[in-house]
Amino acid sequence: MGGDLSQLVQGFEAVLSLGNLAFCLLGVLLGIASGMLPGIGPAAMIAMLLPLTFVLTPLTSIIFLASVYNGAQQGAATAAILASSTDSVATGGPSTDGRRMAWQGQAGRAIGISAISSLVAATLASFAVVGLAPAISTMGLNFGPVEFFASLILTLAVALLLSRGSILTSLGMVLLGLLLGVVGTDLVTGQLRMTFGADGLMDGIGVLVVAIGAFAVGETIATVERDDKRGVVIKHISGLVPAPSDVAASVPSMLRGSLFGSLIGLLPGAGPSLASYASYELERRLSKHGGSIGEGVVQGVAAPAAANKAGLQMSFIPLLALGIPSNAAMALMMSGFVIHGIVPGPLVLTNQPQLFWGLIASIGIGSILVALFNLMLIRGWIKLLEVPYQFIYPSILGFCALSVYTTSNSVFDVFLMCVFGVLGYAFKKLRCDPTPMLIAFVVALPLEQYFRQSLVIANGDYSTFFARPLSAAMLALAAAVLLIFPFVWSSRERYSEE
Repeated sequence: MGGDLSQLVQGFEAVLSLGNLAFCLLGVLLGIASGMLPGIGPAAMIAMLLPLTFVLTPLTSIIFLASVYNGAQQGAATAAILASSTDSVATGGPSTDGRRMAWQGQAGRAIGISAISSLVAATLASFAVVGLAPAISTMGLNFGPVEFFASLILTLAVALLLSRGSILTSLGMVLLGLLLGVVGTDLVTGQLRMTFGADGLMDGIGVLVVAIGAFAVGETIATVERDDKRGVVIKHISGLVPAPSDVAASVPSMLRGSLFGSLIGLLPGAGPSLASYASYELERRLSKHGGSIGEGVVQGVAAPAAANKAGLQMSFIPLLALGIPSNAAMALMMSGFVIHGIVPGPLVLTNQPQLFWGLIASIGIGSILVALFNLMLIRGWIKLLEVPYQFIYPSILGFCALSVYTTSNSVFDVFLMCVFGVLGYAFKKLRCDPTPMLIAFVVALPLEQYFRQSLVIANGDYSTFFARPLSAAMLALAAAVLLIFPFVWSSRERYSEE
């Protein structure tokens, strides 16, 4: 415990270096803006910013992307309080109390409580990660090619749970991602696979092309079509610093939200959105103010805000330990790891502790910066809510094309980006979530690599995947997910606009 705490301190020292701190600050500002602007959101913003990480060190790039995600969550929460509609599924239900407080002229009070709750949750979640670190390190020592293959199969199974479509469309998206991931030259045999004579596909399809096209471009086209407008309900904010009585009344809700959010965040595929919703419902039942939740009380703001932040921070554990992202934004951050040659898994903590602890520390420091700049620049953020989308989307599309071209110097990649942009738009229209496709695309080559290595070591004996306890357990869990999934989700519609 003491050694892990000292490593967390070293992580804070790494983040507080001038360069890393500057990118943490930049990421926070861009993240808040993406949460406030209509039709962007964290996934699209991270997709657009991924090319910038090529010129950064792995630690700096991960700090930057995590800060964008951190800021976007808070920006979306603030927009949900101030606007009559919200683009973020993370705040749709739990934002009810904050929005009602805004209608009552108490928007500043709601935003202030939300910021303090997030800070408390980020602090508590950091210590929770310290407590979990030894278990992650121990697990990493038992991993070989067989276990890595099994963990990636589990990742694909959980990707089905991430999807907001039917079981058939989810399976279709996973299969499409696997097919796209192996396009190009087979590194073992030298054979060309599914290039269809196109020289531009010999080296495969770049993760940036898929990510920017399917998420940033596709979402932009969809938003232009529906002509998103967000009615601002309050423009003049006051009382951003909550009264001590409000903070005292919210402490139990903050603690409950932090604990429950941390537990939900640890579940593969859960993440901050589910944590926020679940904590909001739990607060209705456990709080002595439960009968007033939904009518505009600080407890209804504090609990989901704390759960959202705790869930966000803890969701990096399944991402780093098993390579399982909890949503589209986390899947894109997983792509950021892959860009720098880092395969998420339990060995990240063992082999690259500075990266792991620097990432966790950046969430804590980023949470402080998010709270400060969200409150200090609130009038500027309100102005963003009023920007007509027709002035935003040309810049987004231009930046996407420029990012792809400058990364590869290939017009063919820009063309591919446009193809995936049209596909992303079509996925929206057909209610097919592209998140499982991206996850499958990212893990396709490592999955093939570990499969081949495992069979070489076992002399072609397929039973090796079930002979090792950890591998067998993960494959059994993946099978359980596939068996349970249709029964859990077949009766309800899970697709919603992000």
